[in-house]
Amino acid sequence: MPVAIRNARPADMAVVNAIYNAQGIDTTASYGYEPLGEAYWLGWLDDQYAAGRPCLVAEIDGQVVGFAYYAPFRGKQGWALTVENSVYVDARMQGGGVGRALMAALIQQARADGRHVMVACIDAANQISQDFHARLGFELMGVLPGGGRKFGRWLNAAFWIKQLD
Repeated sequence: MPVAIRNARPADMAVVNAIYNAQGIDTTASYGYEPLGEAYWLGWLDDQYAAGRPCLVAEIDGQVVGFAYYAPFRGKQGWALTVENSVYVDARMQGGGVGRALMAALIQQARADGRHVMVACIDAANQISQDFHARLGFELMGVLPGGGRKFGRWLNAAFWIKQLD
């Protein structure tokens, strides 16, 4: 099944919300605790586009099955060209190339936007995500022991980077 990548639209945010709540809240893919709602994502999308940052969705047969975006890595001016990526794929579609297609397009967009480095902060126990990023050319730069907490336990955060220029 071919994967189509496009810019997200407000009508996509219900599916984005469902994917995030299943893949981000119910796992350690995100260190967020509380499920978000469609209204959150609608406001977030407006803010994302107003700041000139992308949000991409992947479609198969007209159905949104994943999304990816980048956001600022840190807030100070000296970090302006470094971004942090996030990519989430519907569990039923993982392993089928959706994430790779999203990340290829996101990396291409970041380069076109003049970004210098892309960072992926990954739960160190998530070997699948680490291997995925390694295949995309990201390199492990270090691990922050006990840097996060979720599900009643301390989590180690692995930082992976990709030079974009």
